Amino acid sequence: MKKGGIKFVEIMLLLVGSFILAYSLIPRIEKISSMGKEENIKIFVKRLNETSAILWSKSLRDGKNGSIKDFTFKNRVIIPDEINFSKLNIHQCGNEMFNVIYQKKLGNTKYVILCRDGNSVMLPKFKLICVKDNN
Repeated sequence: MKKGGIKFVEIMLLLVGSFILAYSLIPRIEKISSMGKEENIKIFVKRLNETSAILWSKSLRDGKNGSIKDFTFKNRVIIPDEINFSKLNIHQCGNEMFNVIYQKKLGNTKYVILCRDGNSVMLPKFKLICVKDNN
């Protein structure tokens, strides 16, 4: 007489197969997560540029020669969790050259935000540099 049901060996094979599958997916999940964080930072820098164009116009209108250093971005831009806004220093924007205004390391990548302040003929500009550490 044949008994129905699952044998112990079959259960063990199923568990081992599940663990192997899960173990192979972990690096992919981590990569997707880090790509999302990087995308959030890229979007943030894009929003800084969009907002700075508006503030540049306001600065010209107010007689501040196009500088955005006196403005705050806190309530004008959505700040992602990856950015510690208290460490973002708009006052360090370079007058003619780009200066580093923020740095953060996430995983094996260092994110650096640069800024050049505006003047009477040139919009302010923000840039993002991503430096990957292969170690």
